[in-house]
Amino acid sequence: MARLSTTAQRLARLIVEASQPVYLLDQNSILIFCNRSCADWVGVPAEMLLGQKCLYHSEAEPGSVEAAAGGLAPPPEAWTGWATTGWVTGGRFAQPLRRRLACFLPLQAEEGEPVGLLAVVQADDLPEQSSPLPVCQLGYPPDDEAAHLH
Repeated sequence: MARLSTTAQRLARLIVEASQPVYLLDQNSILIFCNRSCADWVGVPAEMLLGQKCLYHSEAEPGSVEAAAGGLAPPPEAWTGWATTGWVTGGRFAQPLRRRLACFLPLQAEEGEPVGLLAVVQADDLPEQSSPLPVCQLGYPPDDEAAHLH
């Protein structure tokens, strides 16, 4: 068991120290982990972000923790079982908000039920006028021709 603990500690250290924002949502879109880079980019301490529901909602008060968490909301297709990309926003008080590209990797139980979603966000902000989203190349269903046309 000590070996697993050491491996888990190394993995945790890598993710915590990554320059890219990394966060993890549970199956209910609740933020259960974010690294230092994510909290810094979003502009909210991790302690305040953890436990927030990451759903897009336009009625959140600008600059609020809820609005910051909403900026991390994945696109709906991120929960379909295949890796996808999407834009996320950070900079709690930045105007305009700072957009970045994120790759979303759904995590599933053996039965295929979603248990969480891992998001890795690019380290650099996107220009205000960005090209279409690139496809996250972590795997698509073999018969999904539309995914290969991007």
